[in-house]
Amino acid sequence: MRTHAEKRTFSCSFCGKQFVTKMNLQRHERSHTGDKPFECQECFQRFAEKKTLDCHLRRHTGEKPFRCNVCNEAFSQNSTFRFHMMRHTGQKPYSCDMCNASFRQSHQLTVHKRRRHLKKKDFECNVCQRKFATKGDMVRHLRTHSGDRSFVCPLCPAVFTQASSLRTHSAQHASPLPFTCGVCAVGYKTKNGLTSHQHKTGHGENSEGRELMAHLLASHPPDEGIPLVVQEESVECAQ
Repeated sequence: MRTHAEKRTFSCSFCGKQFVTKMNLQRHERSHTGDKPFECQECFQRFAEKKTLDCHLRRHTGEKPFRCNVCNEAFSQNSTFRFHMMRHTGQKPYSCDMCNASFRQSHQLTVHKRRRHLKKKDFECNVCQRKFATKGDMVRHLRTHSGDRSFVCPLCPAVFTQASSLRTHSAQHASPLPFTCGVCAVGYKTKNGLTSHQHKTGHGENSEGRELMAHLLASHPPDEGIPLVVQEESVECAQ
């Protein structure tokens, strides 16, 4: 009787790892060679695996085959769909073995352990030499040096360096708050918050933007959103 070990007849020539099928070996060896044989005919981006290309193509076609049976929201990727469903069920299958924290995705657990427990900071800023626990933290920090502001509010000209800052800002558009900017309709809990906003954006009582924003608000229904008119920085679509 053949054992599982005897069936693994295909060995990686780079690291010696063994595989049951030649196809799995070829897929693995691309991680060493960097070979990406599958090309998108729309944008010419290349991929190591066909399934990754198929997933990418949905961005061009707009196809969203994965639909939530709870809220009816649709998704182009199965992984995004599964993550969404965990929000409905409250499931967090990845638990930290050093505290009681749990997470929906494995990479969230990895980031948590590096930040909170291991205190490892392997990613260094090449401008100021500050070190960070994750590459994502470092990339966000680098934007403070470059001035890159890639996250744009669809309702006013505000731009941000982090997605979390945009989410916080967007909530100010949605929430009924007592102190509201007369130019872009952003609300604040305190008058000082509004004054600070007006100072940073130039949205004071005599602002030239007041007349422009009034025109935009009048010409676009509330559910349509206001097009970005004042935008000096170039914004690239996130992959």
